[in-house]
Amino acid sequence: DGQRLVAAVGDPDQPLRLDTTTGADARARFPELGGLPGALAPHRLILDGAGASASGRTTANMIVI
Repeated sequence: DGQRLVAAVGDPDQPLRLDTTTGADARARFPELGGLPGALAPHRLILDGAGASASGRTTANMIVI
């Protein structure tokens, strides 16, 4: 079962914003997404998708654009 997330990437003031549907900051829960700004630079974009756990460990390898 996944958790819906919205990621805003590339803002110079906040390179990665990762919010749940309730507006909570989810960056600490999904540290593997910390590399998105560098991987997607110089683009600015918004990703809407889900972070899911297949092994009991939280992971975000199921982001859907």
